[in-house]
Amino acid sequence: MRFVLLTFFLAATVLFADRAALGSEANLEVLQQRAMAILKASCAECHDGTARRRDKGDFDHVLDVPRMIEGEYFLVPGDPMFSEIYAVMIDEDPDLRMPPPDNTDVHQPSEKEIRVVHDWIVALGLTDTSEAAVGGVEDAPRKDIPLASTSLANGAGEDAQPQLSEAITEAANTIEAIATKEGNHASASDPAVTIREPAGIEPATLLGRMHPLFVHFPVALLPMAGLIGLTGLILKRYEPWLPAIRWSLWLSALLSLLSVASGWIQSDLEGYTDGTVFLHRWSAVSLTVVTWLLLMIVEFSERKGTLRWRQMAVVLMLLAALLVALVGHSGGELVYGEGYLLGD
Repeated sequence: MRFVLLTFFLAATVLFADRAALGSEANLEVLQQRAMAILKASCAECHDGTARRRDKGDFDHVLDVPRMIEGEYFLVPGDPMFSEIYAVMIDEDPDLRMPPPDNTDVHQPSEKEIRVVHDWIVALGLTDTSEAAVGGVEDAPRKDIPLASTSLANGAGEDAQPQLSEAITEAANTIEAIATKEGNHASASDPAVTIREPAGIEPATLLGRMHPLFVHFPVALLPMAGLIGLTGLILKRYEPWLPAIRWSLWLSALLSLLSVASGWIQSDLEGYTDGTVFLHRWSAVSLTVVTWLLLMIVEFSERKGTLRWRQMAVVLMLLAALLVALVGHSGGELVYGEGYLLGD
């Protein structure tokens, strides 16, 4: 029990540390440079004000991060699913997806590149560089602080540094003036400085991110149960090794439920389409059902105590191990790309 609790504690620590790293300004800079490159290759053809092909709508600032944030729904820091630039990339309807799947003139982003855009939007919500404006102040001058990598994407280069320093100074003076207004005593009618606080991780999100932790238990324990059973039959040591088989199957059955639940949540969080995740999702559900049926057969076979039932149980355990390989391979293709096993 102590080992299990320690494992969960270490896993949670790693996940929270990963979230903190995602929100660091240094990592935001890297993510934004990559995201801007992806948006420039995939979207700027129609949605950049300087592009040769202009969009029929009014969205012509895909490379202007502060302006997209001001647009309320184009880019919502910390919330990819409510950010239009991300939502259209994962839309299941080909007629609504952007860039259009049949448009060969622009770069079609891969799932990994879409994930970069996702992580960048999340990182924007975890840092205070995503908002540099004072909320609710009508009579105060407003100056947006341009993000450094936006300048890189637009080719501003070193000229962005003086502009950035001036913007920071002006924003600081504005905030200081508001803080000292009315003798530093704000009333209910006074405007307040809006500060974005990093949102705590949701329980469902944490469960989804623990999918790699849960899934490796059935991946290891199911084949091990089959090998122990087969070796036990060959060496006529099946009965002494039966407790190891039963414990492996019980742990596999219980943790397979957590694996399916966490994987289902994580696939939704990652924005995978049903077509992409279909094989992995439903083969995992099938494996969970098979594992529970196998567990019942093993328990029933021990009540019968006959060699034939034990042989059938071992055969089913080995077949379940093959199904584990199929589920694991389909999951690997989601992470590493199709054909990763035998590809270059």
